Amino acid sequence: MIKVICGPMFSGKTKEILRLAEEAEASGRKTKLFKPFIDKRYSKALVYYHNGKRLRASVLQTNEKGLERMKRIVKHAKPNLICIDEIHFFPPDIFTTLNEMSSYTDVVVAGLDMDFKGDKFETVENIIKIADEVKQLKAVCVVCGGEATMTQRITNNKFSVDDDPRLLAGSKESYEPRCERCHISTKVFK
Repeated sequence: MIKVICGPMFSGKTKEILRLAEEAEASGRKTKLFKPFIDKRYSKALVYYHNGKRLRASVLQTNEKGLERMKRIVKHAKPNLICIDEIHFFPPDIFTTLNEMSSYTDVVVAGLDMDFKGDKFETVENIIKIADEVKQLKAVCVVCGGEATMTQRITNNKFSVDDDPRLLAGSKESYEPRCERCHISTKVFK
């Protein structure tokens, strides 16, 4: 079984993946949590809810070495459930590894489905194609209070532009949830 939890920043993706991990452990299922090395927002080896609650995770490089390390950990630990937070930081071909693992353990991933420009993350798109379940979360737009499906990046009090790096780990200092109407396209700044 492969489950994808996706949506914009501050939609509760990490909260949901940690809830599922805690539920599995409470019912006696062995779980293993992973996160990308690039995500050092709160801690190197812990996954935090934005409210401060946390769980320990194995940290992975977002390359072939990281995927091989994850395979070794899963083979050794033999969990019933693996959870991977911030999946959009991983390479687009991770879906093949996850598909293989789903034959012997349940897999839940969480991450952004779109970048700050509104372009879909190929990694998440590829996993959605093979997923058994997709849970699309929404946040609250910080401008109008409507349903936010997009993420606005703001750096140094300025909207990010097309040539800004696509991947940047950040929180409230760098990102805001926005609805489509309130999201400001990077194309405006060209």
